[in-house]
Amino acid sequence: LLESDSLLLLEEPELSLNSAIVAKLPPLMYRLQRQKKRQIILSTHSADMLLDEGIGGEEVLILKPEKENTKVELASSIPEVRDLLEGGLSIADAVLPRTAPSEVQQLSLF
Repeated sequence: LLESDSLLLLEEPELSLNSAIVAKLPPLMYRLQRQKKRQIILSTHSADMLLDEGIGGEEVLILKPEKENTKVELASSIPEVRDLLEGGLSIADAVLPRTAPSEVQQLSLF
């Protein structure tokens, strides 16, 4: 895994890990990327992962499912997110509320 310089895709690498360990993953991945010249793409819903101060809005893509397709937006291109980041919020606080399912309140009906 560490010997290659190919693209590394990670889907929710934080699953089943303690939050203290999850907080260490972004700097670890950054070092791996810098040392091995390797591009890393990961998906996450983890606030612990996104609280890292080294993650900027220009590095985060938000995927929003629509009826026929999925819309992809660069976090820093969304004016509301950009304003929150400029106001000092973390990328987690600026982005994660935008990713909640639109009808999540309906779960309480069951």
